Amino acid sequence: MAKLATEITLTAPNRPGQLAAIGKALADAGVNIAAISANAAGRDGTIRLLFANEDGAAARRALEAAGHRIARSGIRKVVTVSGAHRPGTLARLAGRLAKAKVNVDSVYLAGQTRKRVTLAFGVGKDAAKAKRALA
Repeated sequence: MAKLATEITLTAPNRPGQLAAIGKALADAGVNIAAISANAAGRDGTIRLLFANEDGAAARRALEAAGHRIARSGIRKVVTVSGAHRPGTLARLAGRLAKAKVNVDSVYLAGQTRKRVTLAFGVGKDAAKAKRALA
């Protein structure tokens, strides 16, 4: 079952303590992180945080209140979907999006067990269309 989720992208200085500060701001607000991706290039880093759709607004408020910089166009809806944890799952799911003419601009692993995998697809303004294609 496909679900909408909220992705927030932050920029932060590339120095010790930044991830801890972000984690603390969210924990203090009672907001759970569903998935995270972070990388640094030079003086700054980019952190992508994924939240259950219903937690997105609270996450934004907590991050902004703590002084974290949300990137320009840094809040968007993504579609998460679970499938069997075996070869071909990405091909099958991405094929359904392609057939619906939904362009994927990002994808990452949002969770896994021995039997299931959850992928998060960034699809721009086509989140509702992607959700239907993956239903």
